Amino acid sequence: EAHLKWYQKGDRWTFDNRYEERRDEILPLLEALGYFETKEASKAHYDYAIVLGALHAAVQKRIDHLVAEYNRGVRFDTIVFLTGMRPVHPEKEVGFTGTETTVMIEVWNTTPMPE
Repeated sequence: EAHLKWYQKGDRWTFDNRYEERRDEILPLLEALGYFETKEASKAHYDYAIVLGALHAAVQKRIDHLVAEYNRGVRFDTIVFLTGMRPVHPEKEVGFTGTETTVMIEVWNTTPMPE
């Protein structure tokens, strides 16, 4: 099936560099579709906010965005963290130990929060 050509298992940094020769063609299409734009909430209240696990830098950006949305007046009943037991990446997450989950907890606990 055609869609399986895109699918890869594992962590992003272990993926094959598929379609690298078409990067200059593909990235503008994804940009035009809005894949790289920050999205603001369209409602003032949500039952859930979801923060996806990732490397430290991406988790920090996601939590910072959640705080910015809160500061804009958006409210959430529950915040859900979707994470796993991926070990900390030794080169990309220097200064952290444990797993993606412990990184997310540390970022949450050290990010300045509104009252």
